Amino acid sequence: MINALGLSLTQREERTFIKRSTTNVEAYEFYLRGRKRFQEWTRESIGLAREMFQRATDLDPHFAGAWAGLATAHVHLFGCDSDPHLEKAREASDHALQLDPQLAEAHVAAGQVFSMEQRYAEAAMAFERAIELDPTFFDAYYYYARSCFKSGDFEKALRLFEKAESVRPEDYQSPYLVALALTKLDRRDEARCAEERAVERATRHLDLNPDDARACVLLAGALAKVGETERARPWIARAMSLASDDDAVLYNAGCALAILGEDEQALDALEKAIGAGLAGGDWVPHDPDWQRLRDHPRFQRLVARLARSE
Repeated sequence: MINALGLSLTQREERTFIKRSTTNVEAYEFYLRGRKRFQEWTRESIGLAREMFQRATDLDPHFAGAWAGLATAHVHLFGCDSDPHLEKAREASDHALQLDPQLAEAHVAAGQVFSMEQRYAEAAMAFERAIELDPTFFDAYYYYARSCFKSGDFEKALRLFEKAESVRPEDYQSPYLVALALTKLDRRDEARCAEERAVERATRHLDLNPDDARACVLLAGALAKVGETERARPWIARAMSLASDDDAVLYNAGCALAILGEDEQALDALEKAIGAGLAGGDWVPHDPDWQRLRDHPRFQRLVARLARSE
């Protein structure tokens, strides 16, 4: 079933899914389908993942992993509509923890909720517990690193992004984010190496998944950073054609355009991302991709608008 769905799993995840925590085969299949949809990383696909996880919990209300997946989906949908996603994420993660306090996924889901609420100390405790329960869990390192980056702890974010990369060596996102943290720490030569790894990994991923908008836009950003500007531009266009109303794709397109020196287009993309529900008031101020535009009046207005919307 796992292979038939085309899920990208680490060895740890394969072992976990073989030891599934539900005896309801239909619920388990919906859960796996949710995982598959989630890995496409757009609002639309995550919305579909939420429906799959919800269906799994309906079929087996005691399926803790499905509740954790539902919580994570709601976190990622926060800001895109009037639905109280953060409240629902908190309820789902709490329920997952009640069902199985030893489930690393449930603690990661709780950590993401805390991080979205900018309760970083509590988020750290949740992520640390997830790592204690399962030291090979990619999501624990990846989301913990993002939380640290948002809080301004770039040294710790770097260590955690590097750990995420080591746990899932084929992942194209981790080296991109390693490079961001290294840039914040003014370790430019090392950042360049990470950017080159991001180019290589995203290119390989897109050979197998040509319609992955997130991979397209992060590849564009990495190419722009290593100076391959003419290669970067078509990937921005490709990403925008695949997911023109997705806040994360729009945001990262803006980052790539800013690196390319297309200031107004970059700010247009950022404005569209905010309009599409971007929830990054604690990420954008730290993101080095916007460094050149920090003093731009329009950028400052957009960042202020983003902060007010959260």
